[in-house]
Amino acid sequence: MKLHVGCGDVIIPGWTNLDIEELPGVDINDDIRTLEKIQNNSCDIIYASHVLEHVGRNEFGDVLRVWNR
Repeated sequence: MKLHVGCGDVIIPGWTNLDIEELPGVDINDDIRTLEKIQNNSCDIIYASHVLEHVGRNEFGDVLRVWNR
């Protein structure tokens, strides 16, 4: 799966678009900090643009570890 996290209203065709908000074109509603709805080892690539600034500096490492799983 190609996962676009924190997509907002920028929907990328051919990608699974994930955002915490229920917006048109969002495929999965989930928190980028936990990705509870995403199975381990299910993503080939994660794209995140203008999203990490919404994560606290003390959470940054934990979020990247979640994405890496």
